[in-house]
Amino acid sequence: MRLALSFLTVSQLTELIKQDLESNYRDIWVEGEISTLRVSPAGHYYFSLKDSKAQIKAVFFKGKARFFLRHLREGNKVICHGDLSLYQERGEFQIVVDFLEPRGKGEHFLRLELLKKKLAAEGLFDPRNKKPLPLLPKAIGVISSPRGAAIRDVIKVIEETFPRVHILLYPVSVQGERASHEIALALEELNLLENVDVIILARGGGAKEDLAAFNTEEVARAVASSSIPVISAVGHEIDTTLAGLAADARAPTPSAAAQTVVAKAVELERALKTLEARMLKALQTHLTLHPTQLQNLKLRLEKTNPQRVLKEQTLKLEELKSRLTSAIARASTLKMERMRQLSLRFSLQSPVKNLRNKREELKAKKEKLHRATWQLIREKREGFTPLAKALEALSPLAILKRGYSITLTGRGVPVTAFNQVKEGEKVKVILHRGLLSCTVEERKETLSFPFSPLPPTKKQN
Repeated sequence: MRLALSFLTVSQLTELIKQDLESNYRDIWVEGEISTLRVSPAGHYYFSLKDSKAQIKAVFFKGKARFFLRHLREGNKVICHGDLSLYQERGEFQIVVDFLEPRGKGEHFLRLELLKKKLAAEGLFDPRNKKPLPLLPKAIGVISSPRGAAIRDVIKVIEETFPRVHILLYPVSVQGERASHEIALALEELNLLENVDVIILARGGGAKEDLAAFNTEEVARAVASSSIPVISAVGHEIDTTLAGLAADARAPTPSAAAQTVVAKAVELERALKTLEARMLKALQTHLTLHPTQLQNLKLRLEKTNPQRVLKEQTLKLEELKSRLTSAIARASTLKMERMRQLSLRFSLQSPVKNLRNKREELKAKKEKLHRATWQLIREKREGFTPLAKALEALSPLAILKRGYSITLTGRGVPVTAFNQVKEGEKVKVILHRGLLSCTVEERKETLSFPFSPLPPTKKQN
């Protein structure tokens, strides 16, 4: 009998965990050192926050991260604010950061920088102490993990480019507590062997924490003290370790390190093969041409006979003389024809003639313009005179001249009815000549003149 068991799918379980995390761990502040910082194609920032014992992943979306870009640097110590969330596709929880406050450099960064300055002051990174790589290595020592991709890449490159080189693998741990000691010990023991010409220190890419073994003082000193040239091929191209600074050469990848080791040997081998092919070809050519060399010399001697050469040069000189005479005659004829054509064109395009024609044309246009201008003035004057007379007849000044006046209130409003003013109110009376200030003594409504206008008085002499 099968028991009925209840179970959760992976999606259901991660959804429950996600709900629990996001409901119980909101609005949190976390202090740590930024590590493994990377920017996605979409512009979001992904990194880890770590301290001496643990680390947690974090994401800072570009909309808010753009305000804190100068603080987003590996090795910086920061305080992050945000919410905890679960990324269900990978089953990883992370902090979704929305605010970041700097706290200087982290302990790991400062410790590494101090160690780097100390070793640099001792000359471990001085380029003058770097040893040259061997021209034709017979054996290559590789210090790497036996199960990693680094050793497989080295073997593949050597087999494809220069398989005559012997590869000696010294297996070590490339991360973990004992990795530094194992790497330093491997360097010491490979230096005791007589048949190793160069050493490759190899490890594939990973987080910066995974490269910690190559950032120790023990490994850096072991690399610098090696009497055999060391090539560092640790991490990605952008990763710089103390081992890489102390090494005699640095390669971005293990494959590139293998190519660097055998590059000169491959180049020399190709040069030798090219020279060999050229030598064989030259020898074959010499053997092929030897029977005919004497015949060729005989023909050359006949061609360079002084009498024959003198005769040929005499005939050539006569031919050149004839060609020169004909060329001079043709050139002279062409020049004379050209001068005739230019003289004709010059006479047709004489500036004096053109100037005389232009002056006559200008004089005629000037007279025409003068006549047109006076005609226009007469027409405008004839049309203006009636308009001026009509305007004068309608002018208020003409009306005032006939004995009429204009009465204005104190505010300057024309008075057209008796009720616009009050008795005792000041008014102004505009005459043809002059202005009167008057006071209204009486007002009444009338439809005709209250008095007969007086005839104009004669002006006394």
